Amino acid sequence: GIDDAARAAVSHAAASHPAVAGIEFVSKDEALRRFGKEFPDLAAAAAHSPVNPLPASFEVRLASVGVERAAVEHLAQTLGRMPGVADVRYDRQWMERLARAASVLRWAGYGLSAILVLAAALTITIVVRLATHARRDEIEIMEPVGAPLAFIRGPFICEGIVQGVLGAALSVVVARMAFVAARGPLDSVVRLAGGDAAVFLAPAAIALVLAGGALVGCVAGLVGVSRFRP
Repeated sequence: GIDDAARAAVSHAAASHPAVAGIEFVSKDEALRRFGKEFPDLAAAAAHSPVNPLPASFEVRLASVGVERAAVEHLAQTLGRMPGVADVRYDRQWMERLARAASVLRWAGYGLSAILVLAAALTITIVVRLATHARRDEIEIMEPVGAPLAFIRGPFICEGIVQGVLGAALSVVVARMAFVAARGPLDSVVRLAGGDAAVFLAPAAIALVLAGGALVGCVAGLVGVSRFRP
């Protein structure tokens, strides 16, 4: 029963708020059409109802960055007090739970990454030291004849870098395979959170992973040949 003036006032109040990135009016007929599409099992019951039970509404899309919780609270309270508005829903508790879960997963990912990096570094260090042990006869000859330290250490450090890059590349390939296998469920979770679809690592991120592998391999190689000192 809201008139055009009241509906326009609600639309203007929502669209002009700095936390809002977009707004869309959903009529009763459009709401019924969406309901039938999203819940096909219940579509027949809603279609045979003598009156359309779904209300008209505005769908407000918040800005993706720079939006504080207080601003969203203020927007919801302002719209809820306006004439013609029966309910304002923005799932604050659900968003807070999602944010907490994302934070826990993020820190768990950081911890797991640190453990894996340490394990990779130790593995490369052991491999490099085994390589130096296998070539100890050559090294024992090179040292007395005055071979530069860089000439002795260099091949082993390069070996560590190669191993680090190969390990990082293998991890990217495995992650890509896992992403493709779980693409459907991941897309569902992302859409539930308000996104479009799950995406894999960007080329810049992949390059950063490879560079990180090279750095870890270089440091591990240096540790592995640390017994060779000037």
